[in-house]
Amino acid sequence: MIGPEAKIGLLDGQLVANIASWLRGKDILKLACLSKSINQKYIEDGAVQTIVGYAVMEKHLTAELIMQFANYYTDDTPMLTLPYTDSTFWMYLIERNGFFLVFALPIIRSNKRIVATALRQRGVYLEYARPALKSDREIVLTAVTQDGNALQFAASKLKADREIVLRAIQQCVGALQYSELKSDREIVLTAVERNAYAIELAAPELQSDREILLCAIEEFAGALENASAEVKSDREIVGMLCQKNAKAFEYAAPELQADREIVLLAVSTWGFALMHASPDIRSDREVVLAACKDDGRALEYAAPELTSDHEIVITAVTRYGYMLEYAAPALKSDRDIVLTAIRSDARDAYKSAAPELRADREIILAAVTKDKYALEDVPPELQSDSEIVRAADYYEPVGRMQLEFGRDRRYSSWEVLC
Repeated sequence: MIGPEAKIGLLDGQLVANIASWLRGKDILKLACLSKSINQKYIEDGAVQTIVGYAVMEKHLTAELIMQFANYYTDDTPMLTLPYTDSTFWMYLIERNGFFLVFALPIIRSNKRIVATALRQRGVYLEYARPALKSDREIVLTAVTQDGNALQFAASKLKADREIVLRAIQQCVGALQYSELKSDREIVLTAVERNAYAIELAAPELQSDREILLCAIEEFAGALENASAEVKSDREIVGMLCQKNAKAFEYAAPELQADREIVLLAVSTWGFALMHASPDIRSDREVVLAACKDDGRALEYAAPELTSDHEIVITAVTRYGYMLEYAAPALKSDRDIVLTAIRSDARDAYKSAAPELRADREIILAAVTKDKYALEDVPPELQSDSEIVRAADYYEPVGRMQLEFGRDRRYSSWEVLC
């Protein structure tokens, strides 16, 4: 390490800070060499000499800190502290990179101007400020304006300061978790308006607040999860929440999950709500049909007796052919239903069809035309049928148009098609 005996001309700290700020991110030593080759008189200027001297020290310190970090993470070496008290030098370093504050002596970390310079780069450097500055309102405001998460390092009294907390959550709503104002309705509402998930950070009583819930629910259905049992059982509130986001139905009280009107409201915009409905409601034809119209995959949660309902099943398989798997056996033999399912998901629907239809030429042709890979599931005796192979258009131009299924080479397309 370069020792404190290094001879560097001292100038006005603000001038050095201004120059260092202007040169932030640049290689000062390279710039100095370039300037020297162009204008010797300029490089001899005192301010430039000071900056170049500081840059030499910075280069050596950076190399040493890199080595120190390597040791810190391997053998628990204590964190290095740089033994310099020259505030002008520290202002230069902090302007270049606020992270140098980590290695400063306590007297430097008590310097309001130096700490504020670091905080304008990254607010969370407040962690390394001395306690007196963590209680300084101006310093903390500077920190949370740059990064709301810096609130966690502020003194307790400032975590209850409304202006500071509002500034913090405006920058990052997650800062609410560090606040002492989780029970403040205005603060929480401001956070939730910015990000609905902030409701999880609010005090329990505000997680059941109607206005806050309605604000959060559209983006975050889970907002109802932490509400009180009274709110989850409130028919009016749950109905309003389901209108804004039907997924909130999952967290409604059991008695409302058995309420036909509430369930209909939910499944009409989120078919999967049927999964959370009571068993009796899953046997309601109108409810199940409404669910399948919104999302055919809801058929999986229908009562067994409704899986043999032609209208419900054909509604479900129109968009999700693979839901044929959940149809009653009788409907897996229904040609219209199977063909409808194949049009949306040929291979899975074909595999779910009744055995007699899987051997039906019309069904096979429909399946392989939609998805050539369905040919792999066709009965072996029909896999060489020229009409079916042509419909599948299943060949790969490898060698002599060789057709293979995995490792089992059944035949070559040129043998069938030529």
